[in-house]
Amino acid sequence: MKKSLVCTAVLSAILILTGCGSDNDSANNTSQGSNNNGNNNQNSDLLTEEQKQVILDTAKETSSITLKESLLSGIVDTLVFGTDEAVAGEECSSGNYTKTDTTITFTDCNGLFKAATDLNQYENLTAKSGKVTIKNGEYQYQDLVLINTVTGESKTATGSLKMTGDDNSAVISIENIIVKATEKNGVAFADVNYTLEDYQLNYDKKNSSELALAVGGTLSVVNSAVGDYKIKFETTQPLLIQIDSRNDDEVVTYPYDGTIKIEDLNNKAVTTLTANTDKKTVRYSITVNGKEIENGTQNWTDILGYSK
Repeated sequence: MKKSLVCTAVLSAILILTGCGSDNDSANNTSQGSNNNGNNNQNSDLLTEEQKQVILDTAKETSSITLKESLLSGIVDTLVFGTDEAVAGEECSSGNYTKTDTTITFTDCNGLFKAATDLNQYENLTAKSGKVTIKNGEYQYQDLVLINTVTGESKTATGSLKMTGDDNSAVISIENIIVKATEKNGVAFADVNYTLEDYQLNYDKKNSSELALAVGGTLSVVNSAVGDYKIKFETTQPLLIQIDSRNDDEVVTYPYDGTIKIEDLNNKAVTTLTANTDKKTVRYSITVNGKEIENGTQNWTDILGYSK
């Protein structure tokens, strides 16, 4: 079994980037969500049931996406890990890639890029086409097309990310990455655009058995299943994760401490997620203009969308 991406994607890529840096070389939901901008000054006491449902649906989707990026299980991790595999010379299970001193070009390469399907579980993606240029400590993605051949969904990534630090303490920073996705929406497919900006993740491996993650950023989404939205997210308390080393593998748990806040900038709503010590559940609270409209406790798998 491959070591968990949450532990390996950052650490191995840091070493590679350090070396390379020295080179000279359904339809109703969409309709409702599109009206989010009209709710900017809404009072939680005056919300209609329709408005409230839009806020709750948006909170559900944004919680899943934000947590994946916060826990190194989202598109950032997918991009880093697959590129790292190619730099290290790993072979595609089918297809191929070519390398120059600074650029990797992919052609139907399956097996290097992976997407999380659950904690410590991943599925292969195919790098249909596109390039990654590694220069001055940055990974620059040029129309990298990743396809899930089972579902038919795809993502095309353009932009760059940078890493600094060492194998115990590292920072991933992104000024701007755009992902144009084709996603299943019921029985049909929809084109959804994601723009991740001002993203920074601090990776702190405190010891061999504990990892701390702190993240912040802004995400804008157009044409999602719940409509258009823009969120700002940050960990107000670092997410603490236990690492369990088993032979050559590193297995991680869900966080046992930490809090993340997600601001829905269109609806003036805030979702707060706080890890419970049982490593299985998370407490959530959703407020509008400071007044709580829903709270409860859910399993991590439910919030992340892995239990579908």
